[in-house]
Amino acid sequence: MKGDQKLDHITLTSLIKSLREGHYVIPDFQREFEWSPTDILALMRSIFLDYYIGSLLLWKGKQENFDALACEPIYGYAGDDDQAVILREARDLITGYVPQFDDLDDHHIVPKSWGQKEGLGSHIDTILNRTPLTSETNRKVIRDRLPNEYLPELIANNGKDAVQKTLESNCISREAFDILLRNPFTLKDFEAFIAERDRTLKDAIEERIGDA
Repeated sequence: MKGDQKLDHITLTSLIKSLREGHYVIPDFQREFEWSPTDILALMRSIFLDYYIGSLLLWKGKQENFDALACEPIYGYAGDDDQAVILREARDLITGYVPQFDDLDDHHIVPKSWGQKEGLGSHIDTILNRTPLTSETNRKVIRDRLPNEYLPELIANNGKDAVQKTLESNCISREAFDILLRNPFTLKDFEAFIAERDRTLKDAIEERIGDA
């Protein structure tokens, strides 16, 4: 039936991509419903902790619909700018540059395979255990190794301070860095890393909201 609602699932990555490309707009009558910094922080925390956050109601319309409703781009969309800035411009561990969106891999900091062996289930997929990297770094350099295997290599090639600064751009603090280097790396270490990164990310969000 025409006009029926359709339930669909989209990833956070595809949603952000569509926002950056200007595919979503908001009608003028919704402008008064603006979130406070506290609301934004609460949503980001829910995403980081893998909480259920409900659904989005989207209407696929035509240009004349958008014109009639005085639709505008959603705040945060930067027009023709081809580079997204999220929190601290997370830099690739090898190149040191911010990965471009068309060369972006969603990297598990502690490998998914390790989590499966340890019986973590979907907990290994938490966003607190993820960071953006170039596909080259993710698939050909780091591959499926624990941080305590590849971080010493990076330190040997670039120096500890340089590696720590790059990790800090990914909201991995020096405390979290030390945890990732532990050998053997245990489930208790994983939980300690997740807790520390949760703290670091929330601090970064609060700092960004405060600057807005």
